[in-house]
Formats: sequence, C-alpha cells, structure tokens
Amino acid sequence: MLPADSPRTALIVLTTPRSGSSWTASLMRSTETMGVCREWLTRLIHPNAQSRSELPPDGAHNGEVFLTNLREAAGTRNGVFAIKIISSIWSELPAALVRWGIGDGVSDAWAARVFPRPAILVLRRRDTVGQAVSMWRATATNRFAIRTDDAVPQEMPPYDFAALRLALQQVEHHARELQRAANSCAQIPGAVMIEAVYEEMLGDPVPTVRAFARLAGRDIPLDHHFATDLRIQRDDATNAIRKLFERDLASAKS
Repeated sequence: MLPADSPRTALIVLTTPRSGSSWTASLMRSTETMGVCREWLTRLIHPNAQSRSELPPDGAHNGEVFLTNLREAAGTRNGVFAIKIISSIWSELPAALVRWGIGDGVSDAWAARVFPRPAILVLRRRDTVGQAVSMWRATATNRFAIRTDDAVPQEMPPYDFAALRLALQQVEHHARELQRAANSCAQIPGAVMIEAVYEEMLGDPVPTVRAFARLAGRDIPLDHHFATDLRIQRDDATNAIRKLFERDLASAKS
C-alpha cells in the first residue's frame, strides 16, 4: 500500500458550467506536470464533443484498454493524468462506463477504478446570476471559450428573460449535482480534496493551481510562468444584460 502522502497520479477538476474550469485547466496544462486536463469523458455522453482519446470497442474485456487510452490522452510524461468533469454529466457516467465493464452501471463505483487515490479540485461559482448570464450567452452563441488570439467580435443575443431564468434554474441544478459528485468523490479510497471559488481566483489564479499541485504531491518551480490561451468572456454587454435580468427577477418576485 502506498503511503498516504505519496504523489498522486490521478487529478480531477470537478465543477459546473461557466465556473472558470477551462481557464483553470489551461493553467494546469502549462505546468506540463499536472496532466492534460480536458473534458475527456464528455464524449461518452455527448458523442459530438471533441476528444483525442481513443475509445475501444464495447466489452468488459476492453476495460483496461479504455483506461490506458484515457490516461495516455490525459497524461503528462511524469505519469500524471487529469480530467475535468462537469457536474451535468456525472449522473450519466455510470451507464456510459459500464459498456467497458467499469462500475455497475448504476452507482458511482466506477470512480475508484478510473481515479485511484485521486487529488480533487472542486471548483465552485458563488455568483449564480452571473453564471446564468454567462451560460445563456455561451449557449445562444455557441461560443463556450474565447481564445486570446480570437479576433472575432463577441456576440450578444437579444435579451430574453425567460431563457435567462431557465439558465438560472439550470445553474442551481448543476450546483446540486456538483455537491452530489463531490460527496461521491470524497468516498474514493485515498482521495484528497480541496475547494476553490471562481470569483476568488479572478485576481490571481496561481495560488489555487499551486495548492492543487501541492495536494497532489507535485512541485511547481517558483519561477514557472503559468500561461493560458483563454480570455474572460465577460464584458460591458454582459453587465448590461445582467442589470436587465436582475431588474426583471426582482419584479417577478414582487
């Protein structure tokens, strides 16, 4: 049995949509020692999602092949692999992974096999209204990430109170699913976990990434430059929509 403080090879970023997880994952990737953190499991639920991991044919006899391919796609040279999981797919993973004999198809028993002794970062967002506006905008424009070299102007769809209120309800649902997933991850043998809040990371995300690295037993040099190819999508148009939404929310509650 490995010592409790031995370095971890499995890293999980567990989060909800529009909580800065792509940004956080890009900073992790820049270290070249914290895995290649992306949504590698999303394609199991949404077949059109991009992924560079190879899926072997269904069958319990291919379970280890599936895990090997996943870990190689998500891994850095030091053997660490990292996967971002959005709470919206968590409840669907048991039925997806059982195709390769991983888990029982019903419970979260699959997680211990996919992520042995994981280090887990639970990334939350406190500002649910801002999260709802961001989700509504990204969904309406189909632009979920803006890269630093992207010269295409950001779009703002016409104000839609009903759609925004639905997005707020979805945000609240995702938060509940995130908590359920976090509770399940905490039960994985040998798991260690920290939490972070997106709004608190905005000024300087590096301490959070470093804390996660320390939790996993991975040292990041003090002079390392944490780089990202993403930029924040929020702008003046977002703030204007938010003011309208908050006004109409208050009217609807009165």
